[in-house]
Amino acid sequence: MKAWAKERKSFGKALMEYQAIQWMIADSETELFAGRAMTYEAAQRADAGEDALREISMAKLFCTEMVGRITDRGEQVFGGLGYTRGCRWSGSIAWRGSCASRAAARRSSA
Repeated sequence: MKAWAKERKSFGKALMEYQAIQWMIADSETELFAGRAMTYEAAQRADAGEDALREISMAKLFCTEMVGRITDRGEQVFGGLGYTRGCRWSGSIAWRGSCASRAAARRSSA
């Protein structure tokens, strides 16, 4: 996502020069870091023979929700290109589309 934002131009400027795009990328990278840290912590506890059920559950929940948020941001950065077959992002967007019913169910229950 970051490389594309540096390459792609909009209104004569690279997307990466827009503060909103920088925020999206920073949020995504922060969440990826946190998800990895949670996963490694859970794995380390499990490897040490400790009860890691709580940490595993938290990492699983966080990472599952994180993927949706990052994919949403990627859709905004990549625009229509993200839906083409040659784009690595297209698989994530297709996966996200399969979760649309879950999101709709959440909105209707609110």
